Amino acid sequence: MDQIRPLHLVTFFAGLTKKDGSPMATNTKLNIYKAAKSIFDAAFGWKLIPENPMDGVQRPSAGKKEKKRCDQLRKTILGQRLRRF
Repeated sequence: MDQIRPLHLVTFFAGLTKKDGSPMATNTKLNIYKAAKSIFDAAFGWKLIPENPMDGVQRPSAGKKEKKRCDQLRKTILGQRLRRF
């Protein structure tokens, strides 16, 4: 565990895909990130590792395509709700 570096984790998160090879949803990557961060925070707190490699890893964020889909979905839902009034 003490041999894991931030670059290892960045590479791991960048390579996360579903079984069929398609990219994972950002929320799935974020859940995995949170679990890994908790594990390394605890290991650092218990002095099992000298530093937390997750400190050098950025939280996963939605890509442009995913953000665009979310924006379009929000606009559609908002339009549907406005038509009800």
